[in-house]
Amino acid sequence: MIRHRDHAATAVTAGGRWRPEPFPLTAVDPAGAGDAFAAGCLSARLRELPEPDALAEAACVAALTVQCTTDTGRLPSATVRGRALAGCTAGREAAVHR
Repeated sequence: MIRHRDHAATAVTAGGRWRPEPFPLTAVDPAGAGDAFAAGCLSARLRELPEPDALAEAACVAALTVQCTTDTGRLPSATVRGRALAGCTAGREAAVHR
């Protein structure tokens, strides 16, 4: 997993290379974005999601995090994450999960 300055990320494995575009969002506080991205990616990979899906989920969790004015203290629930990810992949801004 490689994170880029433009807030995109690339996953490279023996099976391929993926670099989706960052999701549209209004960032309120960037603190914790990297940790949220890593946690989202790890959560997805532990559930054995393929790399493109893990990247999307990681980006979604980070997008939710940067929209909060304070530390969220936890990952979004599976329901909230799924709803936000569906919105993000459809080109809509993720809704804050608090």
